[in-house]
Amino acid sequence: MEIQKCCFIGHRKVNVTCQLEKKLREVIEELIINNNVSIFLFGSRSEFNNFCHKIVSELRDKYKHIIRIAYTCKSETCILECELLKMEKLYSKYCKTEVKLYGVEE
Repeated sequence: MEIQKCCFIGHRKVNVTCQLEKKLREVIEELIINNNVSIFLFGSRSEFNNFCHKIVSELRDKYKHIIRIAYTCKSETCILECELLKMEKLYSKYCKTEVKLYGVEE
């Protein structure tokens, strides 16, 4: 079976509710289990994309084979998962507050 990809496109501002999170999580998990989706593509300029990244990242604990790929502008930063903890510590120390970065595989 051919590997499928899913791309998230959404509004810059989104009203995140428990109902929306539950439904989105169900849809994403359905894509992984029944539609062979293992690659998720993200832009970077919307709350919707950030929200979807959060859910896919949480599901990655259960489905280790899924891959997150970010498409960003040169001025935006994404951190490879293998460097995430190190970079969060460095940014947090520099900013003197806890910094959470988005991890991706590519």
